[in-house]
Amino acid sequence: MLGMFLLELCSTVSLGLCIRVSSAVGELPIQYSDFAAWQRQRLQGEFFKEQAAYWREQLGDAANVLNLPTDRPRPAAQTFHGAKHFFSLSPFLTDAAKTLSREQNATLFMTLLAGFVAFLNGFTGQADISVGSPMVGRSYPALEDLIGFFINTAVLRFQLSPTTTFRQLVEQARTVTLGAHAHPDLPFEKLVEIIRPRRDPSRMALVQVNFRVQSAATPGLELPDLAIEPMFEFIDTGTSKFDLALEIAPDGSDDSFFEYNTDLFELSTMARLVNQFEQVLTELLRQPNAPITALNVLSHLRRRTHTVENISANPKIKSLKDFKR
Repeated sequence: MLGMFLLELCSTVSLGLCIRVSSAVGELPIQYSDFAAWQRQRLQGEFFKEQAAYWREQLGDAANVLNLPTDRPRPAAQTFHGAKHFFSLSPFLTDAAKTLSREQNATLFMTLLAGFVAFLNGFTGQADISVGSPMVGRSYPALEDLIGFFINTAVLRFQLSPTTTFRQLVEQARTVTLGAHAHPDLPFEKLVEIIRPRRDPSRMALVQVNFRVQSAATPGLELPDLAIEPMFEFIDTGTSKFDLALEIAPDGSDDSFFEYNTDLFELSTMARLVNQFEQVLTELLRQPNAPITALNVLSHLRRRTHTVENISANPKIKSLKDFKR
């Protein structure tokens, strides 16, 4: 939404300031309030039934809970205290992911998402994994230039088997992503009502992790004697909606980051996760035809996770930081 606002600002206001004349702003065919009313109406008819049927089929029997090994005991009620740990993804990994994406007729988002899911599989030991991802619900031309909150959290579910290869996981990412894009208009809160997962006040319903690949940079704004550069991603609000979220900058800059709940994880753990994620992604891209479970780096991660699951049996171990890296 902020990116859309800046684009509009660049194309109208800056022109008027530069040549010192007023810039005429055309009247939009609809307002955001029109969209909100239209959406409410659609959620009461056949459209709602069709959308609901798709998501029930996708998520009806999903695990809904991802048991991430944490540094601290999970609070009884979900907290939203958070922080960001920035890093740079190796250009080698980005280039290799782009190559595999072309081979698989997939987008870079799909390939990197599959890598994140494989990493989560090793980190948690779970084979049924749901990942949240923001999707823009501007499904109709009239909404393209309208400023408003159209972001919706899509739930992308993955099911891995002992023989699943990375190529197969990328194909699964392609299928679930395209399916979500074809059914983007059901608000997340409605999705929760439809699926009716077992509610746990200590966790977000349906998904506890999120993934996003940053889009092209929002252009800056040039004014007389003033240049404005957006820094949205660098703003650390001190909050986190999810237990763990990964956002990747595909240009190789240091704008990639893990956002994490600080009541669950420590900063040192995030630094370790960055290293482990890059190791996992490197191995996946080098051996895309091998079963994921057979890769040494993921086997090591699973063994470490198994040790964490038995943490209570060893009174000397208080948290993840007590393990050898």
